[in-house]
Amino acid sequence: MAYLHFLVVAVLFISILNVLFDLQTSFLDYKDKKAFQIENKRKFVLYLILILIAILLDIFLFKKNVSFFAGLFAIGLFLLITIFNYLSDCRLSYQLRSLNKISHLNSFSKNGFKLDKGGVSSFFYWSNITSAVFNNSHSKIELRFLDKKSLRIKSNFLGYLVFLKNIPSGINALDYNYIQQEVGSITVCTCCGYISFTKEIVSCVLILIGIVKQ
Repeated sequence: MAYLHFLVVAVLFISILNVLFDLQTSFLDYKDKKAFQIENKRKFVLYLILILIAILLDIFLFKKNVSFFAGLFAIGLFLLITIFNYLSDCRLSYQLRSLNKISHLNSFSKNGFKLDKGGVSSFFYWSNITSAVFNNSHSKIELRFLDKKSLRIKSNFLGYLVFLKNIPSGINALDYNYIQQEVGSITVCTCCGYISFTKEIVSCVLILIGIVKQ
């Protein structure tokens, strides 16, 4: 009888959890669609029946009254899972917002390159660059243009090494020897600019999760 009672309590516990998660899903759908609807009504009703039968068996057949504590435990576990999922979603949203703020150099061609920064995309032509100068530590490079404007590109920008490799010859004041020494013989990812340790470049994880467009 003890094993049968354990089975009844387990069915009660699992059924309560499933009912709570179904209600949660329906509530979330209601917020989006403005319509409260159980996705699988037959399954939902079956769980309710199982809960009722398990409670009756626990009270009148086994006379243990464990169903109350099983219900409390199921509700507690449901709340813990819900809180954990909420905190995980908050963390993921924060990480995605942080990634969207990352400056990304891309779309390199013989004409120029594109810079995505702070949600704004700008295209710069090589022919408009009058000079380019590294700082003393070579941690950033300043581009100066025909319209007297300038652009500072830091080494932590995504695609920085690819940018250096694609700079055409003939730009004034640029230290081409440094570029040749640092990036001339290495292979870099065309998306993130990180060094590849294999002969072939695989798709960058940023492309796979849709943060950065190819």
